[in-house]
Amino acid sequence: MTLFCGRKAGRPRKQGVPRNVKGAIAYGHRSATEDSDAVRRTAEEARIRQLWGVDVWLKERRSEKTLAEARKRAGDPLLGYALGRFLYAREIDQKQHDAGMYFAWLWKANAKIRGWPSPNVKALDYDASFPGLSTYPESSDAYVAEIRRKWGDTYRYILQAQQDFGPVFEILKRTLLEDVGPRNASELGNLRIGLNAINQARGV
Repeated sequence: MTLFCGRKAGRPRKQGVPRNVKGAIAYGHRSATEDSDAVRRTAEEARIRQLWGVDVWLKERRSEKTLAEARKRAGDPLLGYALGRFLYAREIDQKQHDAGMYFAWLWKANAKIRGWPSPNVKALDYDASFPGLSTYPESSDAYVAEIRRKWGDTYRYILQAQQDFGPVFEILKRTLLEDVGPRNASELGNLRIGLNAINQARGV
């Protein structure tokens, strides 16, 4: 009886590329897709260590399946910036998160009008427009007047909350502009108060 050897399972071996002594494709000759996948995996594992600790990362990497699941959780866009992480952990609700995004873009629009230096923001897309921020063209006087009015209203509500409860404005700026979230329960409480004040100014 003749036995026929079928092709091995998995992807066909890539031909015509340089390989190292172990048979792997030499560094610098991987495809763009392979490179981007490796970068993404590295970033996701770094986020696992940052958010949940090295012990969790070591535990999850014992199995490729559990590590893949952990990487999927770590790949959630909300985990990429301070305000999003508090929504992910359900420490704030969606309306409060939206208030923070509104404040960040309103700050940017107001800063541009007044010539303030741009904040060093790592996570939020400050070139995007916030839906409903203004219906006027940016170059118009009406746009400038509307942004000034909305900023003035928002700032007054925040200052009132700060007088009643404590350093609300500082934690808003740190979380929303510097991407450094609250470090304790008191700061988290002030962040929630500030976000609620922003929503009051918005009429939400």
